[in-house]
Amino acid sequence: MVDNHTPGSMAPLVSVVVPAYNVGTYIDQCLTSIKGQTYANLEIIVVDDGSTDDTLEHVRNHAIEDARITVLTQENRYAGVARNYGLSHARGEYVAFLDADDFFEPDMIGGLVKRAADTEADVVVCRSLFFDDVTEEVKPIDFCLLYVDPTEVYSGSALQDVMFRFCVGWPWDKLFRVDFVRRHGLQFQDTRTTNDAYFVFMALMLADRIAFSNEEYVFHRTNNAGSLERTRSRSWANAVNAALAIGEGLEERERYDAFEKSYLNWFLNFSLWNLETLEGEARDGLVESLEHSLAPKLPADPPDGFYFDERERVAAELLRADRATAIRCGMLLASQAAHLRSDNAWLRTHAEKLDGELAWRDETIERLQREKQEVLQSRTYTVGKALMALPCAIKDVFSKKGASA
Repeated sequence: MVDNHTPGSMAPLVSVVVPAYNVGTYIDQCLTSIKGQTYANLEIIVVDDGSTDDTLEHVRNHAIEDARITVLTQENRYAGVARNYGLSHARGEYVAFLDADDFFEPDMIGGLVKRAADTEADVVVCRSLFFDDVTEEVKPIDFCLLYVDPTEVYSGSALQDVMFRFCVGWPWDKLFRVDFVRRHGLQFQDTRTTNDAYFVFMALMLADRIAFSNEEYVFHRTNNAGSLERTRSRSWANAVNAALAIGEGLEERERYDAFEKSYLNWFLNFSLWNLETLEGEARDGLVESLEHSLAPKLPADPPDGFYFDERERVAAELLRADRATAIRCGMLLASQAAHLRSDNAWLRTHAEKLDGELAWRDETIERLQREKQEVLQSRTYTVGKALMALPCAIKDVFSKKGASA
């Protein structure tokens, strides 16, 4: 179903697609930040993903006020499908995606469009900020735009060794050229979570020109109780499926060999992050899935430097090992971890003891200094000092006379 409020025959230069599901609390701030862009030549496509709260009412009110807004609705099929639906209606030369609980700086679109036009880029990537939903504290996201010079333009192939590390696989800090996206048939996955990694990383790997902006243009909301990120245990397999889809996409486009090293390192790192943040059956299911899907992809005899980090190397060895070897290694690692925890506990206790001794010493020094000051300021000391001044002066005189004789 479509509520079309876009004006005129001139195709907008930039399409902004916003998937929205039960975000009545946040959608006003999100849409206000897009409507208030200093770059006005855009269309705003909001796809309501079957919301059961007042999200759609908020969106339609904005559409009444701003003719650039198009409202699309669908049954609840998650953000990936919603983005694809919005993208299919996009008429702009460029497309940006924004999650409905996030918001843009006013210069976001204008800054990225200028950079894209100046560099003829297929994709432009900017910096972004964390916005804490509870404290409203803002912090830079310090793990984006690594290993690149933001003033330069790169191809995806030129970034093959850092492809999965120079930025994050989310879409909302990026601007994409629409004809590039459509020429390569890029689509978001139709999964509950991790539905954006395939689209973003495939776009970056296929891009002939990737440009950057050093500006922090996007506020990404964290500590949001309603975020799907808090319930990933319900759809833990989506992460593995997304990673496998990327590998399949590389093979289909005959680019797997070029990106194998960075891809497998990312797959391992991404899996370890998921493993550390999941619990119970979800964690067990992830390990079993990795044993069947990731382990066969890992090289039997990797060259030196193949793994970027010791964590990835150890994880790869455990995944490739037979069960008895894996259990033995796991027991040894658990034993070492236990020793480290014990040593850490002793060091913490010893440090607390030393802190106590230092505090006692500082208190003693402070007390003695205070007592000294009290003595120096006392009447007894002042009178005694005055009484001793004359005998001391006489003594000094006789001492000088004796020395001269």
